[in-house]
Amino acid sequence: MQSKKFLIKDDKVICFPIEIKIREFVPKLFLAYKLIKKTNFKVIFGGQRFINNKLTFQNCLWFDKNTFYKKRELHPIHRHNKIIMLDEEGPISFFQRVNLKLRYNFNIIKQINTFLFSGENDIKHLNHRFLKHPFKIFGNPKFDLIKGVNIKIFNNYTTIIKKKYKDFIFIPGHWSSIKTHNIKRYSELLFDRKLDQRIYQKNCEVYMSNYYSLLDLVKKIAIQNPNLTIIFRRHPSESENFVQNYFKNKPSNLKLVYKYDITPWIIACKYYLHSGCQSYLEALSLNKKIISYYPINYNHTDNFYLSKPTFQAEQNCLNFFKKKSINKLFFLYKKKIPYTVKNINTNYYFYKQFSNFLNKNFRSINSEVILKPDTKVFYKNIVKFIYYLLSNLKNFLIKKKFFFLWSKFFLYEDLISKDAKINKFKSLSKSEIEHYLKIFKKIDKSNNKIIVKKLSKNIFLLQK
Repeated sequence: MQSKKFLIKDDKVICFPIEIKIREFVPKLFLAYKLIKKTNFKVIFGGQRFINNKLTFQNCLWFDKNTFYKKRELHPIHRHNKIIMLDEEGPISFFQRVNLKLRYNFNIIKQINTFLFSGENDIKHLNHRFLKHPFKIFGNPKFDLIKGVNIKIFNNYTTIIKKKYKDFIFIPGHWSSIKTHNIKRYSELLFDRKLDQRIYQKNCEVYMSNYYSLLDLVKKIAIQNPNLTIIFRRHPSESENFVQNYFKNKPSNLKLVYKYDITPWIIACKYYLHSGCQSYLEALSLNKKIISYYPINYNHTDNFYLSKPTFQAEQNCLNFFKKKSINKLFFLYKKKIPYTVKNINTNYYFYKQFSNFLNKNFRSINSEVILKPDTKVFYKNIVKFIYYLLSNLKNFLIKKKFFFLWSKFFLYEDLISKDAKINKFKSLSKSEIEHYLKIFKKIDKSNNKIIVKKLSKNIFLLQK
């Protein structure tokens, strides 16, 4: 029997697992940086699937993005650790009731130590049973990055974007074409009740319809306004091939770009056009001129209606651009925004509240991080080969029109293709982390040294 290989013992540890790198890397690294400065915690930072495969945790804190409770049982990190959960897809006040029922199933309560919410509006939508469980309203760490001097974090990319594209309209994709397939099967896997399945399908159809209407609108705006530069950035889960094919033979003023985090694009743009993307809140925070286009209204939330103008008819939106009404004043109802995200447009910072929370509630925690023993090479290669065959078979079937005949043999998470999973997080290097830490320290005017140590592939330890 192999002895345990302790990487960390008798210390305080919080883990930041990353699922979608392009969206989570900078905000979570910034939060980790602040925690190291303001607390005595060490930070495990890296790709979620790599962390799950390589490390075992005892009495650590785990910063969760709302892992589906059934999936969490496959890697039961909650059994010997404390889970602090902030929904990555939130604020949850944006969610349809049936989606909220799914993501905040009562089974999740016993897995989570503390729930974190974005704003007061979030808790208005929750069942009272959740409000009996420990929770805090701190906002969202990504909004700490676009306030005050912190916005300089994105200066390099913002400068590059502005230099290349000048004044441009930015349009974020809010839906994935991957989700348009097998919606019925998705709903059957997610919900037991037929009524919930039908409601979920209908909701998906609304988001999907608005998304395709937005894509058609983007093409028409570009054609009718050849002097406008238009940047379309796909959703992180969207297929690049789908976007390229959909905009085949596009006009030259329409650019399809998927680089960097979404934030520098919002900072750099002059106008922001969307049809249901939650990055809309960042545009509000940055006082951008926002045009909203909802062919089908989102009746479940007021959050998408905090700015004007808002269009439902395509022709009215096209006329707006054609008549150059785009240069007129836009009105924002900012008083409502902090109730959606507490740390938006205020002096309230997520990292300050979270640091105080850790210092107050986890002073005496003693954590252990253990490296999982390697499987014997022979058995490891056999398992790897079998997994390779099954994975490629599944991905072959997913791409076929008759996949619904096979889908009953798969779980919900298995319906995501191998390519989509890999594209979420490919790699992470020590130099990437150190690059941003250097930027953070420069903005802070700090001389505090933070040591970055590689523990395994795409997994790092950050400490004082």
